[in-house]
Amino acid sequence: GRHAVLLDYDLVHELKSFGTGSSHKEATDAASRAAATPSQRIVLPEPLEGHSFWGTLEYVAPEVIETGVSGYSAASDWWALGVLVYEMMFGSTPFRGPSQERTMYNITMRAPSFPDTGHQVSQHAQSFMRSLLRHNASVRLGTKGGLGEILAHPWLAEVNLHALLARSST
Repeated sequence: GRHAVLLDYDLVHELKSFGTGSSHKEATDAASRAAATPSQRIVLPEPLEGHSFWGTLEYVAPEVIETGVSGYSAASDWWALGVLVYEMMFGSTPFRGPSQERTMYNITMRAPSFPDTGHQVSQHAQSFMRSLLRHNASVRLGTKGGLGEILAHPWLAEVNLHALLARSST
């Protein structure tokens, strides 16, 4: 049978027995499940051995589309960060297509483009997004150096994160 898998912020959930509920970590956020439209759901033809896939297609890294959950790594999360930053800057995700198939094609084959929205997006911001949205996960920003590598990018290096965090804790 086919199984619809809905959005949750953890993209991979351990699964011992799909459909029986035993050892199945389900998404507990009813609001995120309800908010996912049919076009945001990923339908898998068969359950995956040991894991199920959860996620919004537009945020899924190319290696996960190409190899399934076995391709998932921390680099996949850095990809999703790139999609999130892009969406915050431009109001839409960078690879959305008119169908799931076209969206998957765009994710795996296209580079992000930066539309003219009437507001200036700096070269450093574009570089940050491009570095996170590299198709080759091994050279994607954050893959080798983790969060430190992300924070050292010129776009974020200008931000005094310690002061920002101190302000948010008061």
